[in-house]
Amino acid sequence: MPSLLRYTHLICGLTGLGIGLFVLWHVNAYPMGTSTRMGPGYFPWMLGALMVVLSLGVLALEGRGVMAPDMPRPSWRGLIWILLSIAAFAALAERAGLAPAIMASVLLSARADDSLTLLSSLILGAICAAFSSVLFVLMLGLPLRVIAL
Repeated sequence: MPSLLRYTHLICGLTGLGIGLFVLWHVNAYPMGTSTRMGPGYFPWMLGALMVVLSLGVLALEGRGVMAPDMPRPSWRGLIWILLSIAAFAALAERAGLAPAIMASVLLSARADDSLTLLSSLILGAICAAFSSVLFVLMLGLPLRVIAL
């Protein structure tokens, strides 16, 4: 029975190849320009081509000759908590501010992993909220409220 690792390489290679080809197909509507005077289609085309080349490399080196193993069941509990954390951030960012929204998002997403304790989640949330506030508000000067009072 083939290992799951090789099967995931096959899936990742095919996914990357599909995305790269999709980008190459749709970027043709933009003018390319030259390497010294790049047009709006130049950079996306290069990224799409790089993605196709790298995906073909993954398929050639890692994903050849594999059969699909029994896939494990998805963790619905984790998926639900992660989606709830994204929704909480979207709902709280403007109303409560950046720091409370990040704190709530981290606390909810931490529920997806049974090994995380409430204390470690609180510490992680506080660090993420502080770092994001300093980075986005103080350093980058984005017009975000850290805490809405």
